[in-house]
Amino acid sequence: MNKISLQGILGMVTRRSQLKLHKFSRAKEYVYSRAIFFKLAREFTNFSFKEIGDMVDKDHATVMHGLKVYDSIVFNKDTRYIKIYEECEAILNSIKENREVQNPRELFSEEDEETEYWRVRYEKMANMYIEKAEELKKYKDKYLKSKSILEKIS
Repeated sequence: MNKISLQGILGMVTRRSQLKLHKFSRAKEYVYSRAIFFKLAREFTNFSFKEIGDMVDKDHATVMHGLKVYDSIVFNKDTRYIKIYEECEAILNSIKENREVQNPRELFSEEDEETEYWRVRYEKMANMYIEKAEELKKYKDKYLKSKSILEKIS
């Protein structure tokens, strides 16, 4: 039996919108993509507004507002976002009806958001370590040079 999860829905929307939905941004593409996630989450799961919002670092009121935003996407016939919604909806309906999903990799983003967060953080820390090690080497060289000069003077 296939189970629909918030993480799976988030992965699908993230992959299609090519945005990290937990990022703090009020830009239209983020707001609309989160609205799609909220709509799909409410339609295909029984999670509360709070639980859905927690997935993208938002509160329950933002989820409720996002559902209204989704309605405006449909009303304004914003085809880019309607297409994302319809693609995700088709996959989720297949899962819900226990039909075979043609490409199961479509369910998830290449790397989930948390893995991406830690990968980027690790790379930043590794680069900072290299920079600090090089800086420390320069200070050590200066110290040794100063020490040898002082020894010659004494």
